[in-house]
Amino acid sequence: MADTTSSQIQRDAVVEEVQRAIQQLLDTGKDDQHATLPAEYTFTAEDLGVHAFAASVTLRTAGTGTVFVKDNADESISGEASITVNPSGAAALQVTGVGDPKAGVAGSITVTARDASGNVAVNYVGTVAFTSTDAQATLPESYTFTGEDAGTHTFTASVTLRTAGSATVTVTDDAVGSITGAQTVTVAPAAAATLVLAGIPEQSIAGVGYDLTITAKDPFGNVATGYGGSIQFSSTDPAATIPAAYAFQPSDAGTRAFPAGVTFRTAG
Repeated sequence: MADTTSSQIQRDAVVEEVQRAIQQLLDTGKDDQHATLPAEYTFTAEDLGVHAFAASVTLRTAGTGTVFVKDNADESISGEASITVNPSGAAALQVTGVGDPKAGVAGSITVTARDASGNVAVNYVGTVAFTSTDAQATLPESYTFTGEDAGTHTFTASVTLRTAGSATVTVTDDAVGSITGAQTVTVAPAAAATLVLAGIPEQSIAGVGYDLTITAKDPFGNVATGYGGSIQFSSTDPAATIPAAYAFQPSDAGTRAFPAGVTFRTAG
């Protein structure tokens, strides 16, 4: 009986000590802010100082990851383990570098393969293809990543967008369509190359005033919104009434209307 009582007292003392002092918390400190870790755990006498947390730690940031363990009551009771976390396979492509270009100006593009946790997938060796919402765009040819790329490749001066406005460049893995990425930019028109006249019918009536609209356009058909040139009018009809010379203003944004600006008087 004495031995049983003594064992029980010792057991109770161990339980009390464990529950008071061995409440542990796992965290990753500053190493992996995206890690999944076990919840707080209070050791029991049955643990005998050892407890396994099965499939309970998931590190997601590539590089050196450290898991720290400390006693909640006494921080001097602590430990840590460091491991090398390798990126997993590519899950997406990150597209950068196009910027907000001017129509017709070649720019660079960088494609980076990333895993589901956002790490660079340094072992990616897939083949990627380029597409764009700009039907006039010039894009890189399909490219197969190599080991030397380590998951990132820059295509220098290889993207030329020509349609003003919002344009998207998309890069997609040829074999796995879900591995894809895109960048959307705003393309500015180039400088004016032509003036387009509109509003005068092919068959006009002598003496009738017709509205005339002049639009400055760049080489790719975009309205040259920044055009600020001065224009002059002339006609093969020596009796015609035409607008006076006009200097485009910033508020015109490349287009100017001249209501009843043209009246022809000579038949033919």
